[in-house]
Amino acid sequence: MMKGIHESQADVFAAIGGRDDVYALQDSNGNYYPKHSPFTLDIYQDDSTTVGAYLVGANDLVKSGVIDIDINKDALALYPREVFEPLLKKQTLQIQKVLDSHGFSSVIEDSGNKGYHLWIFLERQVFAGDLRNTLHKLASEFILVDKRLHWELFPKQDRVEPDKLGNLIKLPFQFHKVTNRRCAFVDSDFEAYLPHALPINDIELIAKAPASRGHAIHKISGIAQNDIKPHNMDLMFSKCSKLAQLESSHDPGIFENTAGHVARLFLASQMGPFGAEGREKVHEILELAEDYDESITNYQLDSISGPPQTCEIMCGKQRCANICKAGGKSPIKFGYMDDLFVFLEKQTSSFAYLDRRDEQLYFVDSEKKLEIILADVDQSPKKKPVLKVIFNPSQDLTIDKVSKTINLFRPTDYMVGARTSKVIDLAVDTPNINYLLSNLIPVSTERDRFVNWLAGIMQTRSKQLTAWVFMGQPGAGKNVLLDHVLKPLFGENQAIKVEDEQLKNPFNGWLQNAILIAFNEVAHDNRTRNSINSKVKAIITDNDIMINEKNIKVFTIDNHANALFFSNDSIPVLIEENDRRFNVVRTGGNMRKRSWFADPEQFFIDVRAELDVFAEYLINYNYDPVLAKTVISNGVKDALVDVGMTRFAEFSSHLKRNDVDWFVENMDDMFPSSNIKVVGLNGSITKDSALAAFKDIYKEDHITKSKLTKELLLHGIRISKLEGKPAYRWD
Repeated sequence: MMKGIHESQADVFAAIGGRDDVYALQDSNGNYYPKHSPFTLDIYQDDSTTVGAYLVGANDLVKSGVIDIDINKDALALYPREVFEPLLKKQTLQIQKVLDSHGFSSVIEDSGNKGYHLWIFLERQVFAGDLRNTLHKLASEFILVDKRLHWELFPKQDRVEPDKLGNLIKLPFQFHKVTNRRCAFVDSDFEAYLPHALPINDIELIAKAPASRGHAIHKISGIAQNDIKPHNMDLMFSKCSKLAQLESSHDPGIFENTAGHVARLFLASQMGPFGAEGREKVHEILELAEDYDESITNYQLDSISGPPQTCEIMCGKQRCANICKAGGKSPIKFGYMDDLFVFLEKQTSSFAYLDRRDEQLYFVDSEKKLEIILADVDQSPKKKPVLKVIFNPSQDLTIDKVSKTINLFRPTDYMVGARTSKVIDLAVDTPNINYLLSNLIPVSTERDRFVNWLAGIMQTRSKQLTAWVFMGQPGAGKNVLLDHVLKPLFGENQAIKVEDEQLKNPFNGWLQNAILIAFNEVAHDNRTRNSINSKVKAIITDNDIMINEKNIKVFTIDNHANALFFSNDSIPVLIEENDRRFNVVRTGGNMRKRSWFADPEQFFIDVRAELDVFAEYLINYNYDPVLAKTVISNGVKDALVDVGMTRFAEFSSHLKRNDVDWFVENMDDMFPSSNIKVVGLNGSITKDSALAAFKDIYKEDHITKSKLTKELLLHGIRISKLEGKPAYRWD
């Protein structure tokens, strides 16, 4: 009697093994999210849902494995599956032939979307590591029939930590939620069928798999079975540049001589805690070495004991920014981290997670969405700490569970450099950066003051309470300084450029998370300069500042920003007499006329190569905080002060010119508080109307009639009467 689908599903359910306390549900986009409840046959047989199973069960045992053969995503984006169908079938049969040649019986499943699954069922459970090892050995005989295809081997883990799930695999005979195709078993002609019985393999076949150099799994000495092991090797390699270099280098010389031996031991000590997977990684990387010997490598691995080596072995006292942000002493710290750190943000009461891979913070508006996101990276929901998001440049640590904060400040490798006794001459050791600075600030004494200011930011990571204004023709190197020196030194997203329109705009969210702001071409006329003057003053000197973002309640942040102003205009900012905020310099000429800038691309490359030494110079610099907070006095600044007019001087000048149009243009269009537009100006104005106009134009509600009178008298405005009311008069 022929079986039905439900009977075949019952056979599969009995044969797969794996977790029975959790399963995954597929949504219409093909994503899965875990369901932490008993996994039963009824759930599997329910055609309204599509489930995935976690193959690695209790005690890291498995009873089935899968070879997943798929079309690459980029290829599938160009052509439908039908184009690749002959290749998929050829690939599936080639792999099945390899399995057959070693005594493994398998069954083919149409996955319902991008390809086929080859299922291998075992008579009883084995360790996941043993089955993985066997599949990897067999895979050495698989032949890729087309580069637009690939395969994956399941299970993907030797063991699964108690709070993890491992990778899942969709089960046969269900409808794929993306394509709505039934995922049936197919025969060698790729015709759907229901097998009378599933092929079950003797576990002795595991031991009979062909030997394949570099995949053998050995016991790691000194590590007990119940020790907690790291699980995130990928994150570890992405965060440690030394490990990444060992993995990606194609130069066998990297493992030669004393330095090469140190590198081998460092690699092995970091991989040891990962057990079999780590051991396999060591073999994979060291195979590049000309003197690689599998047996000697195994002997050395067995000889390693104790904790993983610290960063000092490879980097000396120079720790990288990543390890400083993690608060660790060794790259193994990253091996114990999940890709996503989930928490509840204190101020907004919102779910959020820090993606450690790109170091970006994301907010999630529902717990269900959060579960989907976690399932996508094979993470299970955990207890979520309540943390406050801050931006604190004085602290390297990103996640501080003691103070219950998560810090969005990201120190660069340059910023965490150690102070040294090295004597550095900018002209000799960083000639290209020196050329750039000399062109931007031709006067050497002024240039020294600017370098002292930069050193202050590098060493203290705090506000210097003064700003620098660079005035000069286009092409002098203002933006080159920002893009090729300051952004790499202080962080691409922490050293930002703000345009004139952004500064004028009432929304100022760009002020958040910045340690240096370059204002580009701000304020081109008196009216504009006056309207932004108070903003500029606050940014330069205030310790906290109000943030106004669209559709968000106004809030206050700590202000860590230092400011630069770039302008080709003769009057870039309003500077008053006795100013204590602005250093003003006139730049040199266009860099393209300089011989050292004959090849711009090479110049940028050379500048990048000099940044390490320049950063060390700034860290070693004998920083003078008093000089950094004291502005320079020069003819350029004096001329700018003379040109700039105060708001009272400006107001008086337009009164004396009877400039009604100026007042109308600058007052509130809809609800003007003064009657100037109605009655006009003819040598006089009532004090009430003048005060209302001044407050409306300059947004200074605290100005009193007495204060305005006193200031206007200084600019030739007289006190009088107009129709019996107190007024101002001018000739």
